[in-house]
Amino acid sequence: MLLTKKADYGIRIVLELSKMPSGTLISTKELARRQGIPLPFLSKIVAELASAQILETKRGAKGGVKLSVSPEAISLLDIMEAVDGPVGLSYCAVEPGRCHREPHCSIRCCLMKVQETLRNELQNISIASLVQTESTLQS
Repeated sequence: MLLTKKADYGIRIVLELSKMPSGTLISTKELARRQGIPLPFLSKIVAELASAQILETKRGAKGGVKLSVSPEAISLLDIMEAVDGPVGLSYCAVEPGRCHREPHCSIRCCLMKVQETLRNELQNISIASLVQTESTLQS
């Protein structure tokens, strides 16, 4: 399982915004430049993150984008699911009832355990903790 480019960009966008003073708006053009993300792709990701209430957008000359909640309240799982949908290892683990083998499938049983661990770990990693780790690595 690989992190999608969309999820990677989403995490980078939120991480960049979390380093700014609270409430500061930045244009999507500037955000795209800082992160090296194509503007049309960044705009789509920003819209999805705004729809998930992770970001807030404001149109106009003095508009831009900012976090809508504190970095402590945003997890990697929140961002990944906002842009890619449910995080899972198999369709049957994400969409119960999709497979007729589900009630007696040992593969699904094992994957569900791994998926639960993965989701819990991603939920426990906040953007605030990533900012702290990044500043430690740069010291």
